[in-house]
Parts: sequence; C-alpha cells; structure tokens
Amino acid sequence: MDRVFNVFAVPFSVPADSAPDKLQVELIYLQNDHVLKEKYRTAKNIVLFYEGLHRERFPQLCNQAWRVISMFGSTYLCEGMFSLMKFIKSRVRSSLTEENLSASLRLMCTNLHPDISTLCKRKN
Repeated sequence: MDRVFNVFAVPFSVPADSAPDKLQVELIYLQNDHVLKEKYRTAKNIVLFYEGLHRERFPQLCNQAWRVISMFGSTYLCEGMFSLMKFIKSRVRSSLTEENLSASLRLMCTNLHPDISTLCKRKN
C-alpha cells in the first residue's frame, strides 16, 4: 500500500517505475503535463486536485485516488458513529433495544432539524 499512498500523496515526486504497474503510464503522462503540475502546486488540498483531474485521460489514477480518499472518510464516519452509540447507550440507558438504538443513532447523525412547533400544530 505504500506505493499506492505515495502515488496519491506526491504524484509529481514519485518515480513512475516505483508505482504499481497499472498506474505507471498514466503517472508518466501526469508528470510531464506542466499545466497539471501547476494545478497541483496551487491546489488548496490534494482532494481538490484529484477532483479537477480528467477522468477520461487518467482513469486508473482517478480510481485509485478515490479509493484512498474514501478509506479515511469511511474510517472517520465509523469512529464517529461508535462514539455516538457510546454516548446514547450510557449506563442510564443501557437497556435500549436495537430498534430504539438504531432510531436514536439516525436522529443524532442527521443534518435535518425538525420544526417541532409546526409539527405539533399540524397534529392538533
């Protein structure tokens, strides 16, 4: 995995022959493109650079980049969910059923904020 991470993190500094075989040709084209080198240098972060990379021209590099990027996001989400579950299922509420725990986790993770007063008025 080190070879893949190096290609992802520093695509213009890693020697093409040290990259995985399926990425070598695309990496050579990438490293010889001065416009992309400048975009890489001025990008605010590596994710923005890969978002701007032409998927048709660099399909293997794009696929590999999104695999690496998603690794960290999914790990972060998993850790966050576990922390929320520990918070919800405290000593006081340790007897929650799986159904109630699942519903509570869903409520804690949503970005939606219900308008309780409007909902109550509709119910009356």
